[in-house]
Amino acid sequence: NRIPAGGGWGGLHDRDGYALFRRFLSTWDESPSLRARYRLSNERLAGALRAALAAEVGLDGGDDRVRVMAAMIVGVIQLGYETLSAAVLSEAPADEVERRVRALVAEGMARVARAFPDLDRA
Repeated sequence: NRIPAGGGWGGLHDRDGYALFRRFLSTWDESPSLRARYRLSNERLAGALRAALAAEVGLDGGDDRVRVMAAMIVGVIQLGYETLSAAVLSEAPADEVERRVRALVAEGMARVARAFPDLDRA
């Protein structure tokens, strides 16, 4: 199994591409080492987000507000992946997969923004 080529949501509308992606997710889901590697990449992402957020709002990267906001954003990303994976593994139609993931991420990011009105400059 290999990671399918990128291309956004459109790749899920190709039956062969969807099947390939489903096999990839199945392999990933069944592999403790791949899941652990993903968790490590999320830790690195959280560190990079802390640095970027801190620079953007003029706070220290160790500030609790920055640390919590970064963790919440990474949590939304993780939930988006879990939603995508569960939908594809259950063979949901491509449009439904996209709808579920977009709705979850929109809700999560809106809640992050509301939790930190003093840090969110959008």
